[in-house]
Amino acid sequence: VLPTSDDFDSTALGMQWGWNHNPDSNNWSLTENPGYLRLKTAKVVSALPDARNTLTQRMFAYYSRSLPTTATVKLELTYLLEGDVAGLAVFQNPYAFIGVRKTNGVDFVVMVNNGITVDSALAVTPTYLRAYAYYGASRASFAYSFDNETYTKLGNDLSMQFNLSVFTGNKFCLFNYATKAAGGYVDFDWFRTHAGIPMGVAPRGDIPANSGPRDSFLGQNYPNPFNPTTQIEYSIPRASNVSLMVYNLLGQVVATLFDGARDAGIYSATFDGSSYASGAYFYRLRAAKMNAGDTRDYVETKKLILMK
Repeated sequence: VLPTSDDFDSTALGMQWGWNHNPDSNNWSLTENPGYLRLKTAKVVSALPDARNTLTQRMFAYYSRSLPTTATVKLELTYLLEGDVAGLAVFQNPYAFIGVRKTNGVDFVVMVNNGITVDSALAVTPTYLRAYAYYGASRASFAYSFDNETYTKLGNDLSMQFNLSVFTGNKFCLFNYATKAAGGYVDFDWFRTHAGIPMGVAPRGDIPANSGPRDSFLGQNYPNPFNPTTQIEYSIPRASNVSLMVYNLLGQVVATLFDGARDAGIYSATFDGSSYASGAYFYRLRAAKMNAGDTRDYVETKKLILMK
């Protein structure tokens, strides 16, 4: 499995990450707050392209006009200073991002498209930021949440392009830069990316919502292998009776992650393997018939690996 998502539980960055500029090693850390990536502002700049300690990774993109490749981050904002901007970008030339900016002592979620602030909203900590890259349509959009359940779209769409001034193509990007004075920092709790999962967001103003899930879908757990916990995401296009079970190699149920009625939506479940032996397990999503014409339930099974 190629590394993409990251819970920042290691003392070294995963090999999927790369710095946009040579990093200032004194101004980022995985150990000052274990379990978090801490990005400190290294110098005062006017815009994202000039920021030091900007961390990027290539997108493992799903080529579709309607299904996005998504990235989501959780940020702790307590130590932002006046003028600091931190967040998640789709980075190329042009670029766009959704982030948090401290202005007059107040934190605002902002959407910036190629250097122009398009829209903003009040922020709280923690804040969840999400980017949707539609490779088949050459566009990206952005949303935010304060509970990691309901996401609200902010701003307009980035017209994704390829430009040799930034020769590595469109990337997801984590950043924190100062526009007033260096010294602030932000902690990224985790970064999670998925390809080809239909995601829905709530509308803001006159911006239409993305359509909700069109099909039932069971995502690959992440991280995988894992120890001791892993996340499993799934989507249900219509209200349905749903079960999500974990089985051992003998076909015995070892955990019931959910069993009951679900409204249409995208959900996440946590499997805690603390009390189980290392090895391979299977998880199965079953959703009752979606339509009167369906002949059987939706059932999908995938494998996860617990490695202690």
